[in-house]
Amino acid sequence: MARSVLLLPFAGNTRMVTGLKCLKRLNSGVDYLNYVIFCLLLIYPTRVNSENLLQAPRFTTSTSTSSITRLGTVKILQCQAFGNPPPQFRWLKDGVMISDFSTDPFYKIISSKRTDEGSYRCVAANKIGAILSEEMKVTVACK
Repeated sequence: MARSVLLLPFAGNTRMVTGLKCLKRLNSGVDYLNYVIFCLLLIYPTRVNSENLLQAPRFTTSTSTSSITRLGTVKILQCQAFGNPPPQFRWLKDGVMISDFSTDPFYKIISSKRTDEGSYRCVAANKIGAILSEEMKVTVACK
Protein backbone atom coordinates (compact mmCIF):
# COMPACT_ATOMS: atom_id res chain seq x y z
CA MET A 1 0.00 0.00 0.00
CA ALA A 2 1.41 3.39 -0.99
CA ARG A 3 1.67 5.93 1.82
CA SER A 4 1.00 9.58 1.20
CA VAL A 5 3.02 12.24 2.95
CA LEU A 6 1.51 15.55 3.96
CA LEU A 7 3.97 18.24 5.00
CA LEU A 8 2.59 20.23 7.91
CA PRO A 9 4.16 23.40 9.36
CA PHE A 10 5.26 21.97 12.71
CA ALA A 11 6.55 24.36 15.33
CA GLY A 12 8.65 22.81 18.08
CA ASN A 13 10.58 19.62 18.51
CA THR A 14 9.87 16.48 16.52
CA ARG A 15 10.68 12.81 17.00
CA MET A 16 10.63 9.83 14.67
CA VAL A 17 7.61 7.50 14.79
CA THR A 18 7.84 4.47 12.49
CA GLY A 19 10.21 6.36 10.21
CA LEU A 20 8.04 9.47 10.03
CA LYS A 21 8.02 12.64 12.13
CA CYS A 22 5.39 13.34 14.77
CA LEU A 23 5.36 16.08 17.39
CA LYS A 24 7.21 15.49 20.61
CA ARG A 25 5.65 18.33 22.58
CA LEU A 26 1.93 19.04 22.40
CA ASN A 27 1.77 22.33 24.28
CA SER A 28 -0.60 24.32 22.07
CA GLY A 29 -3.90 23.59 20.36
CA VAL A 30 -2.39 24.05 16.88
CA ASP A 31 0.41 21.58 17.63
CA TYR A 32 -2.09 19.04 18.92
CA LEU A 33 -4.30 19.41 15.84
CA ASN A 34 -1.31 19.00 13.52
CA TYR A 35 -0.26 15.93 15.48
CA VAL A 36 -3.70 14.34 15.15
CA ILE A 37 -3.95 15.07 11.41
CA PHE A 38 -0.44 13.80 10.72
CA CYS A 39 -0.88 10.60 12.72
CA LEU A 40 -4.24 9.90 11.09
CA LEU A 41 -2.43 10.03 7.76
CA LEU A 42 -0.14 7.29 9.03
CA ILE A 43 -3.11 5.13 9.95
CA TYR A 44 -5.34 5.92 6.93
CA PRO A 45 -3.02 6.73 4.01
CA THR A 46 -4.56 7.84 0.71
CA ARG A 47 -3.87 5.79 -2.37
CA VAL A 48 -1.91 7.33 -5.22
CA ASN A 49 -3.31 6.38 -8.60
CA SER A 50 -3.66 7.78 -12.09
CA GLU A 51 -6.70 9.82 -11.03
CA ASN A 52 -4.53 11.88 -8.64
CA LEU A 53 -1.66 12.56 -11.03
CA LEU A 54 -1.45 15.52 -13.38
CA GLN A 55 -1.15 14.41 -17.00
CA ALA A 56 -0.71 16.31 -20.25
CA PRO A 57 -3.37 15.54 -22.87
CA ARG A 58 -2.98 12.53 -25.14
CA PHE A 59 -5.23 11.35 -27.92
CA THR A 60 -7.29 8.24 -27.17
CA THR A 61 -8.53 7.64 -30.73
CA SER A 62 -6.95 8.28 -34.08
CA THR A 63 -8.81 10.51 -36.48
CA SER A 64 -9.46 9.76 -40.11
CA THR A 65 -7.20 11.79 -42.36
CA SER A 66 -9.89 12.57 -44.93
CA SER A 67 -13.64 12.40 -45.35
CA ILE A 68 -16.24 13.35 -47.91
CA THR A 69 -19.56 14.87 -46.93
CA ARG A 70 -22.50 15.80 -49.14
CA LEU A 71 -23.52 19.40 -49.68
CA GLY A 72 -26.12 20.48 -47.10
CA THR A 73 -25.53 17.61 -44.66
CA VAL A 74 -24.19 17.59 -41.12
CA LYS A 75 -20.51 16.72 -40.64
CA ILE A 76 -19.09 16.01 -37.16
CA LEU A 77 -15.35 15.95 -36.54
CA GLN A 78 -14.14 14.43 -33.30
CA CYS A 79 -11.03 14.81 -31.21
CA GLN A 80 -10.93 12.38 -28.28
CA ALA A 81 -8.19 13.08 -25.74
CA PHE A 82 -7.52 12.27 -22.11
CA GLY A 83 -5.58 14.24 -19.50
CA ASN A 84 -5.72 15.36 -15.90
CA PRO A 85 -7.13 17.91 -15.54
CA PRO A 86 -9.44 17.02 -18.46
CA PRO A 87 -8.42 18.82 -21.64
CA GLN A 88 -10.31 21.55 -23.43
CA PHE A 89 -10.56 21.56 -27.22
CA ARG A 90 -10.09 24.20 -29.91
CA TRP A 91 -10.44 23.75 -33.66
CA LEU A 92 -8.45 25.14 -36.57
CA LYS A 93 -9.32 25.17 -40.26
CA ASP A 94 -6.45 25.64 -42.71
CA GLY A 95 -4.30 26.84 -39.80
CA VAL A 96 -6.77 29.51 -38.61
CA MET A 97 -8.61 29.21 -35.27
CA ILE A 98 -12.33 28.72 -35.83
CA SER A 99 -13.47 28.03 -32.26
CA ASP A 100 -12.73 28.97 -28.67
CA PHE A 101 -11.63 26.40 -26.10
CA SER A 102 -14.48 24.15 -25.01
CA THR A 103 -14.98 20.89 -23.13
CA ASP A 104 -16.79 19.50 -26.20
CA PRO A 105 -14.43 17.24 -28.20
CA PHE A 106 -16.54 17.60 -31.37
CA TYR A 107 -16.76 20.20 -34.12
CA LYS A 108 -20.06 20.25 -35.95
CA ILE A 109 -20.64 21.62 -39.44
CA ILE A 110 -24.41 22.09 -39.48
CA SER A 111 -25.12 22.36 -43.22
CA SER A 112 -22.02 21.61 -45.29
CA LYS A 113 -21.08 24.22 -47.89
CA ARG A 114 -18.24 24.28 -50.41
CA THR A 115 -16.51 26.86 -48.17
CA ASP A 116 -16.34 24.21 -45.39
CA GLU A 117 -13.78 22.24 -47.43
CA GLY A 118 -10.31 22.30 -45.95
CA SER A 119 -7.88 20.83 -43.47
CA TYR A 120 -9.13 20.70 -39.88
CA ARG A 121 -7.02 20.17 -36.78
CA CYS A 122 -7.83 19.96 -33.10
CA VAL A 123 -5.84 21.34 -30.16
CA ALA A 124 -6.35 19.53 -26.85
CA ALA A 125 -4.92 21.48 -23.91
CA ASN A 126 -4.84 21.59 -20.12
CA LYS A 127 -2.57 23.38 -17.64
CA ILE A 128 0.10 20.71 -18.12
CA GLY A 129 0.43 20.86 -21.91
CA ALA A 130 -1.19 20.87 -25.34
CA ILE A 131 -1.24 18.57 -28.37
CA LEU A 132 -2.19 19.10 -32.00
CA SER A 133 -4.04 16.47 -33.99
CA GLU A 134 -3.20 15.27 -37.47
CA GLU A 135 -4.94 17.05 -40.34
CA MET A 136 -8.46 15.91 -41.21
CA LYS A 137 -9.21 16.87 -44.81
CA VAL A 138 -12.89 17.52 -45.46
CA THR A 139 -14.25 17.50 -49.00
CA VAL A 140 -17.80 18.65 -49.74
CA ALA A 141 -19.39 16.81 -52.68
CA CYS A 142 -22.35 18.05 -54.74
CA LYS A 143 -25.69 16.28 -54.32
